[in-house]
Amino acid sequence: MTEIIGKMKGKICLEAKNGVVKLKRTHRYYYQIQGQLNIVRKQKCYFIVYVNDTVPLFIEIIEKDEVFWNENMLPSLSTFYRTCIAPEMIRKNIEKGMKCVDPPHIVEAIRKFEEKKQKCKKTAI
Repeated sequence: MTEIIGKMKGKICLEAKNGVVKLKRTHRYYYQIQGQLNIVRKQKCYFIVYVNDTVPLFIEIIEKDEVFWNENMLPSLSTFYRTCIAPEMIRKNIEKGMKCVDPPHIVEAIRKFEEKKQKCKKTAI
């Protein structure tokens, strides 16, 4: 499996350090797993990766990580709830056929994302 990871560098969610293969803790799949573990109140998840028929399945038991949740996820989720979800629940713009109002930090994040996307398109040409 470590040879496969070496060949697929940057294209795979796994990393190999000191001969140990594991899901990158910075990968979006790790965030998704931690979110799901916390929401459904479970302690572990079996993360499985299929590469092809010649490579054995990769299986990692991902444990719920309270520190990761509290430091890396909960602050952003709380901000999103306070600035996006709660105001919409009060205003009910969707029910009135109106668009949701994005707070300034969301507008800025969208702008930066679009800029990055445009740069990627230009370099691909």
